[in-house]
Order: sequence, then C-alpha cells, then structure tokens
Amino acid sequence: MKTEATPKVLIFTVYKDTAFYLFEQLIARGFNNIAAVSGDTSKVWNEEGETKKYEPILERFAPFTKLFREKEWAFEPSSKELSLNQQFDEWQHWIAENDKRTYEKLQNPIDILIATDALSEGQNLQDCDLVINYDIHWNPVRVIQRMGRIDRLGSPNTKIFGINFWPSNNINSYLNLQGRIEQRMAAMKLAGSEVHLDFSDTFKEMAEDENLEQKQKQEC
Repeated sequence: MKTEATPKVLIFTVYKDTAFYLFEQLIARGFNNIAAVSGDTSKVWNEEGETKKYEPILERFAPFTKLFREKEWAFEPSSKELSLNQQFDEWQHWIAENDKRTYEKLQNPIDILIATDALSEGQNLQDCDLVINYDIHWNPVRVIQRMGRIDRLGSPNTKIFGINFWPSNNINSYLNLQGRIEQRMAAMKLAGSEVHLDFSDTFKEMAEDENLEQKQKQEC
C-alpha cells in the first residue's frame, strides 16, 4: 500500500461558474483525481452528474485530517512513540482490513480540489500543502481564511505554500485591487490581527516597515 504523502492542491475562486470551468479545463488537459465544490453542488472527476454532499469529497481530499484525526476508531498504534504520520501509515493498513468503505476512499483520493468560498471557513484541510487563489477576494479577511484551511495546527506538512493570481496589469491599474487589499491587510496587522506576510512581495515589505503605522495614518 502506498503510504507516503501525496501533494495536495486547493484552488479557491469566488464564483461557482469559474470553479466548474476550471474543473472541466483541467480534466480536458488530462488531470484526474480532481473535484470542484460550491455551496450547493459539487463534481468529482470519476463520478456521473453532480452531488450536494461535499463532506465525502473532503474526506478523500484530506484523509489524514477528516478521517484519521477527526473520527473515532478502534485502531491502536503499535507504539505511542510513533509520530502522527507514522500512526497514519499504520492506520491505513488497519483500515484495509477492517473498514472496506473507508479503504475505498483512500484508494480513490482527490488531490486537486477547486472550491468557492463555501470552504473558506470552518474546514480543516491541512493534508494540503498549497493554496492557489485563482482570483482574489476583495475582502482580505476572506483571503486570510482561505490560507487558514491549511495553515493549521496538526498539519502533516513541514512547509505550506500560497500562490495568488492577480488581474492583468491594465485591469489592476484600473481597479487597484492589489493595493487596496494590501492596505486593508496592513491596517489589520496594526490592529493586532494575524496576517500572512508572504501574501505578496509588496505587502511583506510594507508589513515589515518600521514606519508602517505612521504611513497608514498619512494615507488615511
């Protein structure tokens, strides 16, 4: 049985239509083990039609968290000295012999999950090590919440990553989306809120500036 970690990718987008468009485009380009989730309907690459239940999808995407950690099992590790990752490996062997239904989920993983902000709150998905913001929500709190799905205690990953897709230069110049979000994040940092310094290079430079508070007051 394969027990080593498989990279997981969580792609966020604001709109359901965009999520399903990305889903179809990735499948057309040969990707599999992929699903798209919105607030009212979801799709999985190897299933017909749509489903309103996305919890089984999340269990296939994040089995370490959603199955091994969050559910009650009669399983006992061979030693309490084992790391959680080692216990997870043993648990998978145990599941193969004791719970065929769960074992089928492990054998049919989802490695790429495309989601709207229906998943940006209240979900533990720390099996994943990469969040991609295909589009940036205008509210910086929502952006922080998205990254918070994988930036959590109990992650089996030693490193996590985030990638942001910004509008083209001419559109961003018109909307000033990046600048407005970075300024709001800077204000949140001054208020004591937790922010991600690596959100963008310009924000990191702004957040680490010793004169940030004075500059914020001038801009206000």
